[in-house]
Amino acid sequence: MSPKVNPSSQGTGNGTAAAAAGITAVTLARSVHAAGSDVVRIALIGCGGRGTGAAINALSTKAPVRLVAMHDAFRDRLDSSLKAIQARCPDRVDVPEERKFTGLDGYLHAIDAGVDMVLLCGPPGFRPMQFEAAVKAGKHVFMENRWPPMPPVSAASWPPTPKPSAKA
Repeated sequence: MSPKVNPSSQGTGNGTAAAAAGITAVTLARSVHAAGSDVVRIALIGCGGRGTGAAINALSTKAPVRLVAMHDAFRDRLDSSLKAIQARCPDRVDVPEERKFTGLDGYLHAIDAGVDMVLLCGPPGFRPMQFEAAVKAGKHVFMENRWPPMPPVSAASWPPTPKPSAKA
C-alpha cells in the first residue's frame, strides 16, 4: 500500500507557484513601466530554497524582468541565493551591494528600492507585516506558500482591527 499524499503539503505547490510567478511577471510587463522602462524590477524577500527557486522561476519567463534587490535576515544566505540565481539567469540579475539588505527590518529597504514586484518567500511568521508594507508601498506581491495556514488577508483587512469589548 502506498502512502497517501497530502495535496496541501508544501512541496505540491512548487509548480503552481512557479507558473503563477511567471504569469504575474508577463502580466506586469504589459502594465508596469519602471522609470520609463518596460523592465519589471523585482525584489526577493527571503533567500532560502523557496525564495531562490521562486526568483529563478520569475526570471525564467520571456517577459522583461530583472532581479534588482534582495533581503534576508542572514547575509550568508543572501549571498548563496544570489550566486545560485546568477548561475541560472545571469543576464537578469542586477543586485549591487547597495541593494542587498539584511536584518529583520531590511525587507522595508528592499521594498523601497525602486521595485515593481516583491516576492515574499521568507518565514511565514514575517509575511503578514511584509505583505502589508509591500501593499502600502503600491507594489505587486507574489507570496510563497505558507505554513501554518493563514486566513485570507487583504491590505484593507490587515492588521485585524480589534473589536470593542462588550460592556457588562
